[in-house]
Amino acid sequence: MAAKTSGNKEKVLHIHQTPNGREHVDIEMIPIFDDAGSLCYFIELLRPVPLASGVMSQQTMIGSSPAFARMLKSVT
Repeated sequence: MAAKTSGNKEKVLHIHQTPNGREHVDIEMIPIFDDAGSLCYFIELLRPVPLASGVMSQQTMIGSSPAFARMLKSVT
Protein backbone atom coordinates (compact mmCIF):
# COMPACT_ATOMS: atom_id res chain seq x y z
CA MET A 1 0.00 0.00 0.00
CA ALA A 2 1.80 3.10 -1.26
CA ALA A 3 -0.14 5.54 0.96
CA LYS A 4 0.91 3.65 4.08
CA THR A 5 4.56 3.65 3.01
CA SER A 6 4.72 7.25 1.77
CA GLY A 7 2.34 8.82 4.30
CA ASN A 8 0.88 10.83 1.41
CA LYS A 9 -2.45 10.80 -0.38
CA GLU A 10 -2.37 8.24 -3.21
CA LYS A 11 -4.69 7.50 -6.14
CA VAL A 12 -5.10 4.41 -8.28
CA LEU A 13 -7.52 3.27 -10.97
CA HIS A 14 -8.86 -0.15 -10.04
CA ILE A 15 -10.90 -2.59 -12.11
CA HIS A 16 -13.66 -4.37 -10.19
CA GLN A 17 -15.18 -7.57 -11.53
CA THR A 18 -18.91 -7.29 -10.84
CA PRO A 19 -22.05 -9.13 -11.97
CA ASN A 20 -22.43 -6.29 -14.51
CA GLY A 21 -18.93 -6.90 -15.88
CA ARG A 22 -15.75 -4.89 -15.46
CA GLU A 23 -16.22 -1.57 -13.70
CA HIS A 24 -13.45 1.02 -13.29
CA VAL A 25 -13.16 2.83 -9.97
CA ASP A 26 -10.82 5.68 -9.05
CA ILE A 27 -9.61 4.97 -5.50
CA GLU A 28 -8.05 7.71 -3.37
CA MET A 29 -6.44 6.83 -0.03
CA ILE A 30 -5.95 9.71 2.43
CA PRO A 31 -3.87 8.91 5.52
CA ILE A 32 -5.00 10.46 8.82
CA PHE A 33 -2.41 11.07 11.54
CA ASP A 34 -2.77 11.79 15.24
CA ASP A 35 -1.17 14.79 16.97
CA ALA A 36 2.05 12.81 17.50
CA GLY A 37 2.32 12.11 13.77
CA SER A 38 1.41 8.41 13.98
CA LEU A 39 -0.80 6.97 11.27
CA CYS A 40 -4.28 6.32 12.72
CA TYR A 41 -6.37 5.29 9.72
CA PHE A 42 -7.20 6.04 6.09
CA ILE A 43 -10.11 7.70 4.42
CA GLU A 44 -10.86 5.80 1.22
CA LEU A 45 -12.73 7.65 -1.53
CA LEU A 46 -14.21 5.54 -4.34
CA ARG A 47 -15.40 7.23 -7.51
CA PRO A 48 -16.83 5.25 -10.43
CA VAL A 49 -15.24 6.03 -13.79
CA PRO A 50 -17.97 5.07 -16.28
CA LEU A 51 -16.14 6.31 -19.39
CA ALA A 52 -13.08 4.14 -18.70
CA SER A 53 -15.15 0.97 -18.73
CA GLY A 54 -16.24 1.31 -22.34
CA VAL A 55 -19.85 0.73 -21.29
CA MET A 56 -22.45 3.19 -22.53
CA SER A 57 -23.46 5.61 -19.81
CA GLN A 58 -26.84 7.12 -19.10
CA GLN A 59 -25.20 10.51 -18.63
CA THR A 60 -25.91 13.22 -21.16
CA MET A 61 -23.64 15.95 -22.43
CA ILE A 62 -24.50 19.56 -21.66
CA GLY A 63 -23.68 22.49 -23.87
CA SER A 64 -25.20 24.96 -26.28
CA SER A 65 -22.34 26.97 -27.74
CA PRO A 66 -21.72 26.85 -31.50
CA ALA A 67 -18.33 25.21 -30.88
CA PHE A 68 -19.96 22.50 -28.74
CA ALA A 69 -22.63 21.90 -31.40
CA ARG A 70 -19.93 21.54 -34.11
CA MET A 71 -18.02 19.08 -31.93
CA LEU A 72 -21.14 16.96 -31.37
CA LYS A 73 -21.93 16.99 -35.08
CA SER A 74 -18.41 15.80 -35.92
CA VAL A 75 -18.58 12.79 -33.55
CA THR A 76 -22.11 11.60 -34.39
